[in-house]
Amino acid sequence: MGTVIDRRTGGTGKKFTTSRDRFMKRNKKQIRDAIDRSINDSDIKDIGKGGTDVTVPKDGVHEPGINHGKGGIYDKVLPGNDQYNVGDKAPRPEGGGGGGTGPGEPGDGDDGEDDFTFALTEEEFLNILFEDLELPNLDKKNAEDAEVTTPVRKGFITDGSPHKMDLKRSKRTQIQRTLAIKKPLQKEILANLLEQYSILSKYAPDYEDGDEKKYEQSLEGKTYSDRIDLLQNKNSELYDLYSPVLSEDDKDKLDELGKGVKDAAEKISLVPTWNKVDLRYRNHEQKPTPTTKALMVCMMDVSGSMDEHKKANAKLFYMLLYRFLKRKYRQVDVAFIRHTTTAEEVDEQTFFYDRKSGGTKVSTAIEKMQDIIDTRYSPADWNIYGAQASDGENWGGDTQLCVELLEKMMPQIQAYFYTEVVWPGNQRWGEALWDDYEALASKHSDKFFMGLIEERKDIWPVFKDFFQKRDNNAVSAPSMRSSLNPA
Repeated sequence: MGTVIDRRTGGTGKKFTTSRDRFMKRNKKQIRDAIDRSINDSDIKDIGKGGTDVTVPKDGVHEPGINHGKGGIYDKVLPGNDQYNVGDKAPRPEGGGGGGTGPGEPGDGDDGEDDFTFALTEEEFLNILFEDLELPNLDKKNAEDAEVTTPVRKGFITDGSPHKMDLKRSKRTQIQRTLAIKKPLQKEILANLLEQYSILSKYAPDYEDGDEKKYEQSLEGKTYSDRIDLLQNKNSELYDLYSPVLSEDDKDKLDELGKGVKDAAEKISLVPTWNKVDLRYRNHEQKPTPTTKALMVCMMDVSGSMDEHKKANAKLFYMLLYRFLKRKYRQVDVAFIRHTTTAEEVDEQTFFYDRKSGGTKVSTAIEKMQDIIDTRYSPADWNIYGAQASDGENWGGDTQLCVELLEKMMPQIQAYFYTEVVWPGNQRWGEALWDDYEALASKHSDKFFMGLIEERKDIWPVFKDFFQKRDNNAVSAPSMRSSLNPA
């Protein structure tokens, strides 16, 4: 008979994932491919809505199992074999089938495989979509005003859920309780037995004064139970030996002491092995946990050079970013800034849907971001991020000021993401932000990230490049750029 050894690392006391979770884990590649196809085929603003269908090959549906073979060496008789001997190789059946006995003829088409299709919910879709993405350099923590609490061990309590019972502590309490009740009764039994021994030992021919004291000293070092057993056996031997010569007074005294021993022993036998008061349960208290707090400042150029094509792609990028932040992080504040020649902080509705146009002065947005940091978000407590979307055009010698402002801001922030939205071919008028920003990206390669969006299909690759999980010691590529030739 075979033996199955459980080598699961999770431990049998923990909850295991559902069958659906295990199925999705085994077919992660097919799910990833389906999500990638869905992103390419759907609008960014509708990403994940309604979930998506995932097709899994038939082999991916099978559950793993353990089968026990017969074992050993044995012979097997196959009736009807008059063509092969031991060691012969059976030829492959001709035709396109498996040599079956059905009435049909082999087909001339390709081999097929039944596929299994299941629906991925919107929740599962978004969990998988964002699971390998994170905000870079997220490390500052603060417990003030924390909304997140975690259970922390806080001693033991006498009532609770069975799964929280601490058997070791309960056993210790049970032993302490039984000892506290039994020990006085055992002392009473021992005193009565010693007095019985003192009476009986005096009838011995070689008795000397102090013999009972010497015998009592010989029992020291033994447990109460052992001393009681030894004394009971000894007294029984002496009583059998001297009962014919015992005086009536001694007999009455021995009976009285024996009754005291019996009563105490009955009381000990009534002590329950386990009692509800013995049980101890692990106690947990909800303790505020230091939580990672982050601020994302979203800045968008809405000047006249940002036509509808560019604005649409910028807004779709920010929609994806907003959804990512709200889904993955509990304490993330998002500030929205739009600018022409002046910058203003707006709400979410205005940022995404209101129309505005004008000239271009990018530095006003960066100054507004600095003002938000100075007045509301201390870099000592908050992880601060900036995201800027622009077509790269700036007027009036403003670009150098932008670089100076960002250079000054770098020690205060965790990362800065610059997205340039352009038409394919990228014709520019005025100053170019990209070229000056590339110097910043080279100098601060772990904080300053750049990406180019020419078409809608570029949004997701740029987003993934920005928020991919990075090794803190690794140097990131300064920019993601396909073909951008300055005018």
